[in-house]
Amino acid sequence: SLKINNNVRRSTQQQQQQPPLQMSYLDSLTDAQPLSFSTSSSSPPTTFGELLTSDDDMNDMCAFNAASLDIQSTISSNGGITAAQIQDSIRKANEVVSIIRQNFPGAMGSSEILERVKRVLDLYNADNILLTQSVCPDEINHEHGDITDLFIENIGGGKVFHLGGLAGVPFTGKTGFGAYSAHVADGGHAFVLQAPHIGMSDELELGKYSREGQDHAGSACGAAVGAMCHCMAGNPMPNLAT
Repeated sequence: SLKINNNVRRSTQQQQQQPPLQMSYLDSLTDAQPLSFSTSSSSPPTTFGELLTSDDDMNDMCAFNAASLDIQSTISSNGGITAAQIQDSIRKANEVVSIIRQNFPGAMGSSEILERVKRVLDLYNADNILLTQSVCPDEINHEHGDITDLFIENIGGGKVFHLGGLAGVPFTGKTGFGAYSAHVADGGHAFVLQAPHIGMSDELELGKYSREGQDHAGSACGAAVGAMCHCMAGNPMPNLAT
């Protein structure tokens, strides 16, 4: 799963009043085309009215919807937004969507994945499901609207059995999976979600994430990046049997 921080900065009072809006560049981007945004005038518009009346070309509603989440967050936290900020949000959405398509062809948003899974489950009349997740415990994977949250509420009925460790590896092993399977109701169904994650920083670097309250981006997933560096350095594989 790909995680992007919209990096909305709020005061403590604002955070208490309104929950942060989570930006998802993947949701509703299936089959979308790149967004183009151009202005015919030599100078950028300075008011929202000028932005709307200029000869701007916005040919991808899906990408615009992604930018709209950023715009909503800015309005919510600052009480307003300038035309220049709107243009920046649209340009960033276009860049992010381009990076996602280039590096993860066929990527879909959490909501789209959920709907597809539900359609398959409906075909088999599958209910009474016990959900298990093998997902990295990194807090950025378990926020409102994330795939983990959506699956717990819509597939697991609010319940989940956790198998995952760092990088989404099922650290609980055979014993953990045995315990999970023993919890499935008689005549019920088991559903396993295994999802490693990769971050994208505010500077649009893959493998990094800009966390709230930190002045620099850090690795995400740090464990996966560490494992990759270990292998790329030619180090021997650890003996997992010990």
